[in-house]
Amino acid sequence: MSGFTLHITNDYDFDAIGISSHEKDYRLAWALNKHLDLQLVHLRDLIVSGRTATSTHPIFRCEDPVKKIVYTLFDNKTENGYLLSDLQQFDYVLKIEGSQHDDSEEILKKLKQTPFVNAVLKLDVERLKSKDMLVFE
Repeated sequence: MSGFTLHITNDYDFDAIGISSHEKDYRLAWALNKHLDLQLVHLRDLIVSGRTATSTHPIFRCEDPVKKIVYTLFDNKTENGYLLSDLQQFDYVLKIEGSQHDDSEEILKKLKQTPFVNAVLKLDVERLKSKDMLVFE
């Protein structure tokens, strides 16, 4: 009997923005809701089991049905580790996916003016070593 190998490739058709902030996740989500006119709500926690510890990363999400865009904000840094280990300089990541996520430059400008946000950077998702951690449902 011959064997088959299944190769799975993920679709990285989304933008990601790294956010540095010293505020709690719910306060940052509130500020983003107010400044970006979003409706981020706490969806659930992503639980990641590592070699030495288990970390819990809160996820906030909202959908814009008119523009068909999904915004997902999640904690990158917790007490027990990082979700994206190669982005240790960022406390949060905002993932923007959908058919019309081309306005990420406008979102970057608004993020820089948002209270509680210290720094933002549009991430090159293809160059991230831990980019597979950004693909979750």
